[in-house]
Amino acid sequence: MVFTKLSLPRMLKNTTSRLIVIIVTIFYVTFFLFWQSNNLDAVDPIPTILQLDPKAINRTSQVEVGLHINNFQQFSIQNNEFTLDGIVWFKFPIGSEALKTVSDFSFNNSFLLYSGQTVYKYPPIIKLIGNNVLVSYHIIITFKSNLNYHHFPLGGHIINLELQNKNATPYEFYFVSKKENLTLNDDIFVTDFKPISLQVKTGYKSAELSNQQHGMEISYPTTVFSITFINLGIRDLISLYFPMLVLFFIALFCLLLDVTDASRLSYAATAVPILVLFRMVIDAVSPKIGYSTHIDYIYYLLVFLSMLILLLQTYVILVLHRAKMHSEKISDGTKQHLERTNDIAFFIILLLLIVLVTYSYFR
Repeated sequence: MVFTKLSLPRMLKNTTSRLIVIIVTIFYVTFFLFWQSNNLDAVDPIPTILQLDPKAINRTSQVEVGLHINNFQQFSIQNNEFTLDGIVWFKFPIGSEALKTVSDFSFNNSFLLYSGQTVYKYPPIIKLIGNNVLVSYHIIITFKSNLNYHHFPLGGHIINLELQNKNATPYEFYFVSKKENLTLNDDIFVTDFKPISLQVKTGYKSAELSNQQHGMEISYPTTVFSITFINLGIRDLISLYFPMLVLFFIALFCLLLDVTDASRLSYAATAVPILVLFRMVIDAVSPKIGYSTHIDYIYYLLVFLSMLILLLQTYVILVLHRAKMHSEKISDGTKQHLERTNDIAFFIILLLLIVLVTYSYFR
């Protein structure tokens, strides 16, 4: 029989075998992170809006609404700022609505301009289509969306644009729409992201003005346009994850050397402080939020495993120092104990890396 009971342990002690294990681990972690970047579902919430009873809707004045997006002049997931160039249009029966009422729309979470308005509107373009009036507004708007950065910088996002008319109640003026009313220009350009699905919801929002007095509330018609984007870029994988992994494997490299080699400590002592300082790079590119993201999780994981390596090497140095104090020569028993501890730590650390990186997809 070629393989004996000791063949596997001996093979794992071989430096070439360990290098192969490290290379396999590197490939697994790299391709798993790349796979995550393209397969994590967007977890951004779509705003909740209320719905009128169908009978109540039939008694209101219904205005069909739509949005065409020419382009995003600014598209920053990191800063949660988006500048949209598009066309908002309304269609309603002739004589059912005043142009002033229709034009009093705004967008939620949009930035105020110097004029005090939340959106720049060009003069309306009015067109008659049979018995209906089509009113179109060319708009430029800068807004924020309710983004969830749990997977940052991986995965896609849902960008929500919330159109509202606060000068009317939903019982007298109600938006109706459908997914086909949200359209995007074929030449739309968004760096590293691609739109894959569209969704439109209509209804109304309500705000209670008093918890004790019944009827003290205001409500207004609302339409939510939602666009799901997937992440196509690998720049963040290279600029953020790659340096951390390199530093971690430099620290891990010390476990491949002989336990009595004095240079082991220099690898860990050099890589770990640099990895800790890399936190400043992550903070510079991360969104300002109060919870941990995917890049935070991987960073904490690699720092934790690197500290285990540093602690192990500290333990090895202390044992060797104590052995030398009692004898000029390190005993074979002490060396075998340290080598066994080193072997166990090497494979446990790599196993933890694989398991915990895999867990990052499900957390």
